[in-house]
Amino acid sequence: MLLSRLKPWKSTNKSPSPEPRTKKAVPKLEELLKARDYVGAMTVLEFDRNSGKGDDMTDSWIAYCAFHLGSYKRALQEYENISKKPKAPADIKLYLACCYFYLGMEFIALNVYIALCYYKLDYYDVSLEMLQAYTAQHPDSLIALILRACNHYKLYNGKAAEAEVKVFQDILTPSFTFGADLLKHNLVVYRNGEGARQVLPPLVDVIPEARLNLVIFHLRNDETREAHELISELEPTVPQEYILKGVVCAALGQETGSRELMKQAQQFFQLVGGSSSECDTIPGRQCMASAFFLLKQYDDVLLYLNSIRSYFHNDDIFNYDYGQV
Repeated sequence: MLLSRLKPWKSTNKSPSPEPRTKKAVPKLEELLKARDYVGAMTVLEFDRNSGKGDDMTDSWIAYCAFHLGSYKRALQEYENISKKPKAPADIKLYLACCYFYLGMEFIALNVYIALCYYKLDYYDVSLEMLQAYTAQHPDSLIALILRACNHYKLYNGKAAEAEVKVFQDILTPSFTFGADLLKHNLVVYRNGEGARQVLPPLVDVIPEARLNLVIFHLRNDETREAHELISELEPTVPQEYILKGVVCAALGQETGSRELMKQAQQFFQLVGGSSSECDTIPGRQCMASAFFLLKQYDDVLLYLNSIRSYFHNDDIFNYDYGQV
């Protein structure tokens, strides 16, 4: 074997230079999401946001990836930041609700508030359904049971409502007073005004409905002046208050012959019956019929009464009014 006489550093044999490496392309966001690589997608998205390359959708996609990675708190923070923007997406509240739910923040007591809303909208069956989830876990909730009793009163009668709260009547003591005033007030209503003179006057400035129910009690007992004295201090804000004030003005106006009171009654009725929210409801059409009756436009009264007559086929009061017209 012959050795080269050239020194190693003078050797002409050069080792081959390494081939240039091919740059790996950064995966596109769509590809990462399609592959459900949420870690990779979030890395790309955060790089874009931090480098100023992001757009309006970058924050939404970061929240989306965080949610699917199980990082619900991070997703919640991102969605809350998005919700504060001037042009937040319409469905942002739905995404927030999903985060709250997965964080165990479903707040079952919200069912009571939703049930109350349905009660105010006259959807008593739906209100009862919403209460079931809460009362199943909290069967001794006085507020929930009072609301359930109110639904039973509207759907059935006072006895059915009273049966719902009977258990609390037995445990009311001087040391247990929570909800006592509300319960006493409602029992007067369930019993068709029994005990109203004793129970309702002290509650007039405590429970808003107490004033209205005391006015109704006075009307039923032909005490129109007392009813007017109570209702005159009330500035109506909802249709029921306008209607009741109109009834009181009409009753006292007929009793005293006051044209001013009769005019006020007609205006209250027309205000309710002509409103966009009440014009197609039964109370709204009753109000328009009453307004036209006070104006002695009886053809128009018949028009409105005929539109709701099928709902009062066996109602003596309605049939009496219809006969008068």
